[in-house]
Amino acid sequence: MNKISVIFTGGTIGSIASDGDISPSSTTKSLLLNKYAQKYNKDLSRFIDTSPISILSENANVADIIKMYKEILNASKQDVKGIIMTHGSDTLAYSGAYLSILSYNIKKPIVLVASNFVLTNELANGIDNFACAVDLIDDVNCKSGVYVAYKNPQDSFVSVHLACRMCEPAPYSDSFLSPVGYRYATWKNGKLNYENTSFEVSNQNFDFNGTFKNSALVINPFTGLDYNNYKQGGFNYVLHNLYHSGTANTQNFVNESMDTNFLNFADYCNKNKIPLYICNIKKKDENYNSTNQILTKNNVKILYDILPNIALAKLNIGYNLLPKEMLENFLFTNICGEMIKDKQYI
Repeated sequence: MNKISVIFTGGTIGSIASDGDISPSSTTKSLLLNKYAQKYNKDLSRFIDTSPISILSENANVADIIKMYKEILNASKQDVKGIIMTHGSDTLAYSGAYLSILSYNIKKPIVLVASNFVLTNELANGIDNFACAVDLIDDVNCKSGVYVAYKNPQDSFVSVHLACRMCEPAPYSDSFLSPVGYRYATWKNGKLNYENTSFEVSNQNFDFNGTFKNSALVINPFTGLDYNNYKQGGFNYVLHNLYHSGTANTQNFVNESMDTNFLNFADYCNKNKIPLYICNIKKKDENYNSTNQILTKNNVKILYDILPNIALAKLNIGYNLLPKEMLENFLFTNICGEMIKDKQYI
């Protein structure tokens, strides 16, 4: 079993630049593989390629991610060693989150790769990212799971992240990081160096069926946030991110026309029977007073030790693709290593 399935979905790694415009092109499949073969002196006969969609990743919606998942599922049933999916970088952290959870019981390594520039640009990292993905799949020490192989511009090596533990890039940055430096591995000069490979995968069977009809309201905190702007309804559940210390505003503003108090919004959700979840919070014995006030609200459901982009994907999958009786167990179970409970993190 030496074959590798390569699934092309577009993105910069699948695009060409012409007259100041970057757009997906069908010619880039052969461009990526040929450049890889030339740079690393490799035979291309082992690769089986498909292309279910070809879009810029910022244009992807959840239906496109489901297409990606179904293509991964089909590929996993073939006689292949692993699966590589090309993807744009803009929504890579979101697709990686969805695909990690949906594919948690696929017993083959799945590696997502992107490129910071089109492949005809000599500064592009896409070829190295692809080469790393191939070597990762070939390595006997690599576990089943969904990974991202990506070389940050400032590095001389490719980083490998567990996709369910990868942050979005900071503004104006082309760099992907794992939280608190929790990177899975690095790849340099054709050699893999494993760093943090311990992660828990659920042994339960969650059968994902259904369509995406329920919608989420996502709130990110900022100074001056007025919760009155979010009391118009039209959503089925709320994911409220917290500040980096696991806090939110819990004091009333003197201007009565505004409501900046999270606790009041929690009461609104409780009164209207809207499920309210919070994330970006560590489970610990000592908290800020504002956090402890939040924790007294019985209707606030806490998604501990999980990144916001992963929490959103998990909620959307749970509310749309699982029966109600499985929802709570699913949300608070470590499905694919997304809940970071290691000593280094805590």
